[in-house]
Amino acid sequence: MDELRNIIRKLKEDRLELVLQQEVDTTRIQQRTMLGMIATGLLSCLAFVAAIVPVNRNIVMRMLAEEELLKAKETLEARVQQRTTELRTAVEQLRNVLAERENALKSLQKKRGTFFASLSRESRNMRSLCSMQMERSSRGTERQQK
Repeated sequence: MDELRNIIRKLKEDRLELVLQQEVDTTRIQQRTMLGMIATGLLSCLAFVAAIVPVNRNIVMRMLAEEELLKAKETLEARVQQRTTELRTAVEQLRNVLAERENALKSLQKKRGTFFASLSRESRNMRSLCSMQMERSSRGTERQQK
């Protein structure tokens, strides 16, 4: 019984850990998104500074900044997509583990019920046999005394 309680407690702890991990992962994604936005802002500032220099240099710097911004955006989007995929896979795996544990728990509970039913039946059979044997013994004793 304690083992079942420990399994149930462990499942609850695992669920809590999953939720906490999802929150941590969500926070990390948000932080990365914010860093991307900050990087974009910094690149925009860089483009603004480039506008102060002569026109030819301004055009070149702006093009470079736009290229860097585009690369940063593509990289960030790819990283976010990759991490999202990893998180979905991890969540699915954890759900599968949880389902397996719940199935194992149900199986154990079913086996426990079957075991106790068998034990009860065997106990009744043993009591009947003992009663019958005691009756036979007492009849035999009575016959011997007569």
